[in-house]
Amino acid sequence: MDGRSVVQYFGKSKNSSCDYCSVPGSGKCCYGIWAYQLNVTHYQKMLDKGWRRSGHYCYKPIHEESCCTLHTIRCDALEFRPSRSQKRVMKRFERFLRTGEFKQQKFDSFQYKDPSEEFFTVENVINDKTLDKNAECFLRLTVSDCNPTCNILDVGNMQVCTLQVDREQTNSFESGYSERKQKKAKFRRRQRKILKLKEKGIDPSTWIKKQPPVKNLEDYIRFSDESKTFKHCFHVKMIRSSPASSDFNDTFEESFEVFKKYQMAIHNDGIRSWSERKYREFLCESPLVAENFPNVANELGYGSYHCQYWLDGKIIAVGVLDILPNCISSKYFYYDPFYKFLSLGTFSALKEIELTRHLAKIIPQLHFYYMGYYIHNCPKMRYKGNFHPSFLLCTETCNWFPIETCLGMLNLGNCYKFSSANAGETKRHKFPSKNFILTLWHNLENNLIATDYSTYCLTRGLQKDREVEEYAALLGDMAIQSMFLYLA
Repeated sequence: MDGRSVVQYFGKSKNSSCDYCSVPGSGKCCYGIWAYQLNVTHYQKMLDKGWRRSGHYCYKPIHEESCCTLHTIRCDALEFRPSRSQKRVMKRFERFLRTGEFKQQKFDSFQYKDPSEEFFTVENVINDKTLDKNAECFLRLTVSDCNPTCNILDVGNMQVCTLQVDREQTNSFESGYSERKQKKAKFRRRQRKILKLKEKGIDPSTWIKKQPPVKNLEDYIRFSDESKTFKHCFHVKMIRSSPASSDFNDTFEESFEVFKKYQMAIHNDGIRSWSERKYREFLCESPLVAENFPNVANELGYGSYHCQYWLDGKIIAVGVLDILPNCISSKYFYYDPFYKFLSLGTFSALKEIELTRHLAKIIPQLHFYYMGYYIHNCPKMRYKGNFHPSFLLCTETCNWFPIETCLGMLNLGNCYKFSSANAGETKRHKFPSKNFILTLWHNLENNLIATDYSTYCLTRGLQKDREVEEYAALLGDMAIQSMFLYLA
């Protein structure tokens, strides 16, 4: 790909607070790079080394010096299969668009309590108006089954046994009762089916149940084209944010208002916490060089985008995405808190996976969906591990490991290394000679000069810089190929 990258290395930075945990005295440490211009191929390689960007600022966590361990996580979109809960999110969303109604989960209306935590007195049982003759019979049967130490009380015309049952016995009884109930219902359904087959003159022994066709992600989530027949009109629109397209400029104010609502409601930010300038720097400006897909017309191309979710003519959510040679990288997502009941966070991730699958048909190697960092000790971030198959990056070897094989190590505490560096694996501190690093610097006449690092040191009469060696170790071959290090 054409285009060169220009970056400035900032070295280590230490923050006194952590955004992910509330441990007193905690903090995070990271390496920092300011990217003036970044080739999408270079940024893809940086992602695969554990880097992320926020606007023009790129950072890589230093796990040994941070309270929380941040692992880059990605999902193979072509192998993705939605879970039952993810299917429910898509079905509820579709039902809302079609009918205009949203049915909450049954368990949302009450709080579950452990039965073992509730205590009943004999008076409460007797005064219960729902108690009938069947209950009286059950109590008497219970008395006959109890051991002789039960206390039998005469209350009116009833005999009541008060006893204490071990938790294991209770669980055994409940599980056995549930299992018998399920078997009974299944048996009845089977008997009804056999009768229907016999009425039709079909031998039940020759009947084979037809299995419903297996649905993929697209079958569940591609319903926006049918919105003309729905109560609500919904569609998704991808607009280039850098360089800003006309659509981006036209919808900027509306998108910014949704962002402020989200930050105040979800993150408890103050009304003056976010200015337009700060919002642009955080989610709109990007160092990525926009490029078209090779040999493909009328498609998005590489670069930075805002994925807008429109409902009835207004923006209700926005996903901030980077489209790179091997992946779609999800940078941030925000939504109108009024529509929180639609589970837009999960829905947007599914929609972005579907977009990745679509682009993979055009660019076969573009089939990964990057979800940022997975933080095992932060409950709010664990949802990222629910999109299977997912893989975590080992920052020591720069290899990917299935998340299932990493959870055991993560449960033991902060873990940033999933395997030893074996032959053929990329070692973190393997780097090219610093003498061949490409550099940009101003001479005495204030002209911008491009040379290798060795020439720069000879011209300036300087000794080798430890931070330049650190930069070379972190970026590897990129530092000597087409990425220029700006030296102020």
